[in-house]
Amino acid sequence: MRLLHTADWHLGKPLEGNSRIAEQQQFLSELTDLIREQQIDVLLIAGDVFDSVNPPAEAEKLFYRYLQRFISAGCKAVVAIAGNHDQPERMSAAWGLAQELGVFLIGLPNQCKKFQQGMEETASVSLLACGENWLKLQLGDSGEKIVFTALPYLSEARLGEVLADHLSEEQEMQAGYSARIGEMWQQAVAESADGEAIQIGLGHLYTLGGVESGSERQIQLGGALSVNKEDLPKLDYIALGHLHGMQKVRGGAHPCYYSGSPLSYSFRETRQEKGVLLIDVAPGEEVQVTFLPLSSGYPLTTQDFSDYEAALAWCEDGAHHQQWVNITIVMESPLTGLEIKALRQAHPRLLEIRPVYTKQSSKAEEKPTLASLTLAEKFSGFFQAQEGCLPEQALVDLFLSLVAEEETVPMVAAEEKEAAE
Repeated sequence: MRLLHTADWHLGKPLEGNSRIAEQQQFLSELTDLIREQQIDVLLIAGDVFDSVNPPAEAEKLFYRYLQRFISAGCKAVVAIAGNHDQPERMSAAWGLAQELGVFLIGLPNQCKKFQQGMEETASVSLLACGENWLKLQLGDSGEKIVFTALPYLSEARLGEVLADHLSEEQEMQAGYSARIGEMWQQAVAESADGEAIQIGLGHLYTLGGVESGSERQIQLGGALSVNKEDLPKLDYIALGHLHGMQKVRGGAHPCYYSGSPLSYSFRETRQEKGVLLIDVAPGEEVQVTFLPLSSGYPLTTQDFSDYEAALAWCEDGAHHQQWVNITIVMESPLTGLEIKALRQAHPRLLEIRPVYTKQSSKAEEKPTLASLTLAEKFSGFFQAQEGCLPEQALVDLFLSLVAEEETVPMVAAEEKEAAE
């Protein structure tokens, strides 16, 4: 059986105000091709499908459109859980309709028991049994069985609600977050035990010692919401989401991986190779995990330049336009508005221009304070920053006359009112 593990799509997430929907669609198209080429049986999505609890409509359209394409490409089933960025109720709202396609959307804990075994099934997958946090599927005509124990992201408050009936007040106070997650997962494993079925786990959480990339929204506070690898169940494979760099959770007695995000969402991820994980698994055999690199999306890079001319020449070279870039320029004085405009027009994905002044210390001493400038000097400085040149004296005089007129009108009105009284 072949599984494909992916997570942390963050559909709808912009980059400093720039839309990345086109890049995300490119990834989903590439993922569809991989499903077809690698003859994937089940696609695992380990949370953070969307970037916010209220994603843009175009992001939701992408998700549901490609779920159907995954099945059309030969994938027998898709199992997806909610992450800490997703709105769990919203993500699972279409669970009934999605199940008819062989897609199982799990947004909330204890939701799996709602999937209906009596529903009309697809020809490629059937639901044999389900419990609070597990599903047992049979794939195609081969009769292969696979059990999924699935834990969408659980905040401490939601975890307390779920376990309220199982723990006394004293036990709840004593049990740590990691232990409670472990108990809940172990219970699902025990309930779904089947010696003939492949055992797969899905979770969206932070494991203690995991390497963060900087673009994840933190879900642990001083380790309080982290999970110890010792509390994870022993399964054929555990597919995790949350950390954006692909990595193996080391030290456990089971193969447990983060697939990482398919696109770079932080400049701290510039050296990470993005991809998905191909899982070859069979009952009683050792699992084979293969990293499949992705080519979708524009990379995030940084470039340093010794002067403005070198930076402009690099930006004008079309060979560098297929990347998001921050640039640093060594300079003696600030760039003019026209120079900044020229850089941004030359490179369509230039995000940030960082100046490094060669005479920064002396410059700071010479720079006058705003309070020490005359009104004419303030206007001239603002004009130069916007237009890249100093204003003509006639324009400065006109500005000063308009200001004087504005200040005079209220004074005259006040004098007329005083005379009338």
